Amino acid sequence: MNRAPTTHSVYTYRTPIGSQALSVDHLHTQDRQDRRREINALINGFSTANNSRSRRLVAETQQLALTQSRIDFAKFQQPMPLPPVKEPTSIGLGNSPWNVGDCFHGVAPEYFHQEIADQIGSKYLSRYPIQFYDLQIQNVLSEFVPGVKTPCVGYDGLVPGPTFRSRGGGPMVVRTQNSTPFSCSMHLHGAHNPSHSDGHPQYYVIPDQERDYYYPNMIPRQNGIVDSSEAPSTMCYYDLGMEANEEGRSLGMMGFHLQTDELERTLINRAILPIEEFDIPILIDDKRFNSDGTLFLGNQEEGDSLGDIYCLNGKAHPHFRVKRRKYRLRFLNASRFRYLELRLSDHRPFLAIGNDSWLYPRAIERDTLLLPPTKRADVILDFSKVKADELYLENVLVQEDEHGPSGTLDRPSEALRSPPLMQFILEGPPAEKDCSVESETELRMLSPLDETEVEVTRIFNIQGSQECSYSTEPLDLNSCISPRVGSMERWVLRNHSHRTWHSIHPHLGSHRIETINGETPPAWLSFKNDVSLLRPQSEMEILIPFKTFKGPFTCHSHCSGTGENNLLIHFDCRSDGSNACNSLSAHYP
Repeated sequence: MNRAPTTHSVYTYRTPIGSQALSVDHLHTQDRQDRRREINALINGFSTANNSRSRRLVAETQQLALTQSRIDFAKFQQPMPLPPVKEPTSIGLGNSPWNVGDCFHGVAPEYFHQEIADQIGSKYLSRYPIQFYDLQIQNVLSEFVPGVKTPCVGYDGLVPGPTFRSRGGGPMVVRTQNSTPFSCSMHLHGAHNPSHSDGHPQYYVIPDQERDYYYPNMIPRQNGIVDSSEAPSTMCYYDLGMEANEEGRSLGMMGFHLQTDELERTLINRAILPIEEFDIPILIDDKRFNSDGTLFLGNQEEGDSLGDIYCLNGKAHPHFRVKRRKYRLRFLNASRFRYLELRLSDHRPFLAIGNDSWLYPRAIERDTLLLPPTKRADVILDFSKVKADELYLENVLVQEDEHGPSGTLDRPSEALRSPPLMQFILEGPPAEKDCSVESETELRMLSPLDETEVEVTRIFNIQGSQECSYSTEPLDLNSCISPRVGSMERWVLRNHSHRTWHSIHPHLGSHRIETINGETPPAWLSFKNDVSLLRPQSEMEILIPFKTFKGPFTCHSHCSGTGENNLLIHFDCRSDGSNACNSLSAHYP
């Protein structure tokens, strides 16, 4: 195969350059302003019964807030629930409950042709019958604190949303209806999906309308061969709509999507990994409440957006009863700005089996789990080795504002007294039979990336006087970058800020960290990632393949959000790798 010569491009992201609206026919600047206004209104209560739009300002909420949540409750009194598993509405191509694509926002063209953009004439194949789902985005009153009702927004009216459990090679269509008064965009984080279904910040589901999200759940290929190391395991979905997406997640629009392929099912069936009964997804968020039970979201510019009450699976500081055996715990940091470093109260190590969406090549021990926003850790915890009847999960990281934790990536500041997030209550005798996974157990073979295949090196400089507010230069998609589908690029990310950490998330698939400040990354970051830590005054090099799908995608920081003045890199994957990007409306009017 003839490869394009390696080229270098440099991009600078700084604040601010003015308000530039993307050229999208059905999405206007006013829509984004309405979105933020309606979310702010929701903080203070739902719209009236006749569905008229409330115009109360967030300042009213801020006047209610003090330095700490004004709600008192006893910790570890309520059980941590498990989100229900989402069941399909129907299964099989001939059993669709509706005409796929026959809705306001349509469906991805790939639903009809299944073509691989970088392999002419090739199609990805489905191994299992397609499944159809109906999902509602709804206002809901949640009870994080016992007896206190808090206005939220949830998928199917649940906070967190239901857990999807899918199979690799088993396609899905999720018809998502928006019953709220503001536009939303649902992103399936860690998945490899067509652009239309990826959850681009401006591919909305507008109020009272629907979008068919097509998830082929196919495994990308490398050199024409299915690359099983790309099979995802622990994904999550959440709102990523332009403007106020962090507020949307804080209000409850987030959930797990767990997927297994044949290899992972073999590990489970051979009792190497725990079965579903002992596979526990745990979504962790920090919240702050007003005295009336509403959420205080704060203002990023004011430095008051961190929460002081930890909620796990929608309950404030809960307990969870476990048997004395091995459990698989999948942690997701659902916070807006808070970084977590999880540790067990008796300081025993975690047995890590995966990072972000993918299993490790082999199980490794980790004393703590450092999680920026939206990062996941997939671990095994053997409760049979715990002598006490109680065990606590702690956050040992010191963080004073939205810019990130104190200290460095290698030596973050730790609290002298770590606040416990939740309590495990151990019951019964040790299990007679248990799964066999232990340190160094082989899990999934990793396909290496060949650095000689890099076609383009791009250097991104992140800088700005307002620290945690950045803007692409420019925001017009006609000037976005255009990787060639089927290529691999090297991205050099340089954070010139003196204070702000970033959790960088390129959409479309995995990336591999080559170096951090010229050094090899630690073992737990050396494999596949979809969120990478970029601390102040640091540089990170990543290799990022662009496979299967054309169309616009995005890379953003979960520190700064997806607003017009935030760090947001648009890339439009093209078959020829040309730089003539199309506007969003040119793809899907």
